[in-house]
Amino acid sequence: MIKTILIYVVSLIAFIAVLNFTVFNITPPNNTFLKGLELKHKRALRIQSPKIIINGGSNLAFGINSPLIEKELNLPVCNLGIMAGLGFEYMIEQAKFYANDGDVVILVPEYFLYSTPESDPKGGVLLSAASIFPFGIQFMKEDLPFLNFQYKSQSALKRLLLAKTDGEENSTGVYNASAFNEYGDIYIHDDTLFDRNIFDNYTTPLEKDVISDADYDDFENLLKETKEYFDIRNIKLYVSFPPTPNTDKRKDLDGLAMGIFGKCGIALLGTPNDFRYGYDDFYNGLNHLNFKGAIKRSKLLSEFLILEKE
Repeated sequence: MIKTILIYVVSLIAFIAVLNFTVFNITPPNNTFLKGLELKHKRALRIQSPKIIINGGSNLAFGINSPLIEKELNLPVCNLGIMAGLGFEYMIEQAKFYANDGDVVILVPEYFLYSTPESDPKGGVLLSAASIFPFGIQFMKEDLPFLNFQYKSQSALKRLLLAKTDGEENSTGVYNASAFNEYGDIYIHDDTLFDRNIFDNYTTPLEKDVISDADYDDFENLLKETKEYFDIRNIKLYVSFPPTPNTDKRKDLDGLAMGIFGKCGIALLGTPNDFRYGYDDFYNGLNHLNFKGAIKRSKLLSEFLILEKE
């Protein structure tokens, strides 16, 4: 009986080992969009302090001209923003890791993160990020003992059933690592893909989420903890806002945002209304500016930062 059980156990272990080193032994595509995390990581470690670290979701990947800000402030800039699906907690842990005494940190979370700031370890974006950029697992606050196994399992099934792995469908175009410049900005988005009729009638749903009676306690507590962390280390913390279409004229978002960050004692670079843009400034979706829009936004951010220094 015991011998039979041992045979089954050994067979199971051998089976899992074979799967891990064959079907599950997937090398993440080198040119996937999230591979940009590695590029941003290398720059953040390479540049000297004092420096400016900007972090948020894809509103920063598509919408910041870091060389312009660097020139205006005479400080090196690293744009860590890549995808909101990583969660606000992940973004903050990233900023904590790379920021040093005398640095400036600018957080620009997408509006839906106000009510859902946590980084979901079971989310598809984090699973992909963990495999593509394993170093970033330390930025995830929860223990993730089965994370890589889960990702490999899902990717293996994709490969077997669909003959592809994550990121291969984005190996060309703007959604790949090659689209980033050395600062961490997407630099090839110099056209506009919006259809004017769609844009003119577009009202951003994310602002509706913020204006609704959502619970912002977790977001506020996270901000207070973050400010305390940076204050102790002489790191200046600011918050700013993602770009939104100027077709949405509601002004109550300004009051709500000012109230949240005011309670936390965090300095603001502008208001939501300052970062509203027209059709010609957007690229291919909500919060994504084209090259021209990114220049406008970066000039405005620079002006706000210069005023803070005076």
